[in-house]
Amino acid sequence: MITLTIDGKKMTTQSGKTILAAAREGGVAIPTLCYHESLLPIGSCRLCVVEVDGYSEPMTACTTPAVDGISVKTQSERLFRMRREILKLILVSHPLDCPRCDKGGECRVQNLVYEHGIERSEFEAFREDRKAPYATPLIRYWELRCVLCGRCYRACREVSGRAAIDIAGNGFEARIEATNGNDCISCGECLSLCPTGALTDNMGPVKSRIWQSERVDTTCPHCGFGCRLTQNVCEGRFISKVLSETGLPPNYASLCVRGRFGYDFIDHPSRLTRPTMMANGDKKALEWEDAVKVAADNLQRLSAAGKGLGFIVSPRVTNEEMFLICRIAGLFKGSRVASSAFYHTGKAAAAFRKMEIGFPGGYDRLSGCELIIIAGADLLINNHLLANKVRETVKTKSARVIVIDPLPASLTRIADAHLQPAPGQDASLFNALSRRLLEDGRYGKEAEKLKGFSEFKSALLSDAAASSAAPGGVEEATLEKAYKLIRDAENIALVFGSGISDREESMAALLNFCLLKGLPEKGAIIPTALQANARGAVSIIDDIASPDEVLLDAGISGIFIYEEDPFHFLSGELVKGALAKKAFVAVCDILPTEVMDLAHLTLPSTVFAEKEGTVISGDGSTRTVARAYAGMPGGPEFLRELLNRLGGKPYSNSDELRDDLNKSLLAKYGGAGNAAPAPAGKGRFLVKPSSAAPTAPATDAPTRPYRLILRDIFASHHLAGREVYAKGVSQVQKDALFISPEDAAALNLTDGDGLYLESADGNATRPVTVKAGIKQGVLECLLFRKRREMLALSMKPAKVIEVSVRKA
Repeated sequence: MITLTIDGKKMTTQSGKTILAAAREGGVAIPTLCYHESLLPIGSCRLCVVEVDGYSEPMTACTTPAVDGISVKTQSERLFRMRREILKLILVSHPLDCPRCDKGGECRVQNLVYEHGIERSEFEAFREDRKAPYATPLIRYWELRCVLCGRCYRACREVSGRAAIDIAGNGFEARIEATNGNDCISCGECLSLCPTGALTDNMGPVKSRIWQSERVDTTCPHCGFGCRLTQNVCEGRFISKVLSETGLPPNYASLCVRGRFGYDFIDHPSRLTRPTMMANGDKKALEWEDAVKVAADNLQRLSAAGKGLGFIVSPRVTNEEMFLICRIAGLFKGSRVASSAFYHTGKAAAAFRKMEIGFPGGYDRLSGCELIIIAGADLLINNHLLANKVRETVKTKSARVIVIDPLPASLTRIADAHLQPAPGQDASLFNALSRRLLEDGRYGKEAEKLKGFSEFKSALLSDAAASSAAPGGVEEATLEKAYKLIRDAENIALVFGSGISDREESMAALLNFCLLKGLPEKGAIIPTALQANARGAVSIIDDIASPDEVLLDAGISGIFIYEEDPFHFLSGELVKGALAKKAFVAVCDILPTEVMDLAHLTLPSTVFAEKEGTVISGDGSTRTVARAYAGMPGGPEFLRELLNRLGGKPYSNSDELRDDLNKSLLAKYGGAGNAAPAPAGKGRFLVKPSSAAPTAPATDAPTRPYRLILRDIFASHHLAGREVYAKGVSQVQKDALFISPEDAAALNLTDGDGLYLESADGNATRPVTVKAGIKQGVLECLLFRKRREMLALSMKPAKVIEVSVRKA
């Protein structure tokens, strides 16, 4: 620690911090414009100049280290004049149109000009307003309002890991330009960090000033990272924009494209407004009380006849809604509760329990790790902010990165090694790495005390397949580089996604590897969460089932689907055939879905902005969902009334419901009531023949040699379901099929050509795009709106599908 004096006040701070950081810690305000906590300081705006005793010239506080014993002045006549002249130069072409500017009332330049007593522009020069398109259609660039602070293009590089925009031109003609627009992911990081009105969202006509709005903090309804966001509520009934200014973990000032722009579906004209019942082939409107009665009577009738009941609940609803559904299901013998959270988070949680591994901590554990491995997770469409955390650790802690994925995941740009095993061969790779660690004695010695270690060691060391020079088909040189990084690292973080959890043997091999390197005690194991409350779903629902399992269960005659649409992630033929056999189907959702065509009872639900409750994020933290404005009665109210009518406990208020929910979680997990998927434990090794040796390759050429990897299977159907409901996101996210340059050349394909795919269950034709970095023999398919024909390629839930291909 060091001590310095700022404006006559003695302060203590950590060695290595800047004068600006020390001043802020001590409550001393120094004006800034180009500086932001998320970015490396560059001192370009010069507004943070301070005087340091012993030096004749002022220096920038954001780039000057605080030194023990120095005395600093942040306010003086000289500094005031300097800052005033700098602001005057900024205003040369900056229009003083504050009453018209979207940033009026919360603009950094406006505040600084007022503080320095500037009432007019003293210097004037003509500058052309080019009105050029920006890198994304979701953001508008106002060139004349831009002060070239550099925050936007630095945020694009340093935070989001892209290079979509840059400063173009020189001197007075300099401007921000989309120099590589194809690299833009529309995350809005530039928009968030812009201190003026130079960048504004281009989402819709409803706008409001800060004093005309109410701002409500809540949790993002999309992926499970748990981002906090601020809803700008206009007239008590519109969300005019979404901000990332809570300053709260885990995202602080950042959001992804869906978090920032994927909210407009809540005002879509197709929103359901009242219950309906199918009668004689036509839909008949019902009163709310009648709808509750119809649902209760049908559920009781089927149960009394000895028929089973199934409940399929979205992993994006609140914990309280899930708890109510579980309470309703618990009133009927043999009922089953399912959620699409089962397919990734559910499988990961089951593996953690089986191997007695607790879930010890959150995302901040990344910062203490010298090596970060990302396996089977892209971290772009889902959990983009987790990728930001990785980049931050690389930037501030010089961490090394290994990516394990047959596709060019977003973090391969900063990866020290990119291992590309063939789809389904991750177990071979992790077993080979574990075998090398055992042979070299470079594993954590605490692992020897864990159950199953001797059997695991014996199985691997006697396994000839694990000693392959290229396990899983990875390049030998890249594997050697990755192994050396793993061997020498003391603290490792391992982030994994559905590319691993999709196969039981891959999951076991990965966790065995983690235990061998001392994880999670010495590092972190972080499974991604694909949906906003996937972690809550697997924590609250006992014996969580998969939706396809419940749909295909012949013993289940009644189905209640709550804000989920199985057509969105399963084969349409499978879903349609299964629902046609059910005696009663009830659906509760906010927008029309395909499953409603087969429903006997349809109920309107409430959007995230109208709900209050909690969710459990991927790091196990409970986060609040806050109501931005009051909406009409919907799903939560229906569940309470249905539970009451069925004879369950009547909940008169939210506090009573939340108390029972918390008691239930505490009873399951004890002190780890934030939903650890397994009791805290050191872990045990799991040895299985299927994980010790991969299946030997066939000698004959396979009939379907390509592997199609489906991505974004579990995106919210509220973005694009029966129709496109999120107009903003739909401008930048599309369905796409990618192929490697090598395979494209072999098939004589160029961008836009049709590719015919055939699987054991169906066929499809899609235009193809050539993409560098994809492993040969692998196809990458991004799902958005046109997902039905691709999902039809497998009658079973599948992330990877074997296909044969030819030019269409």
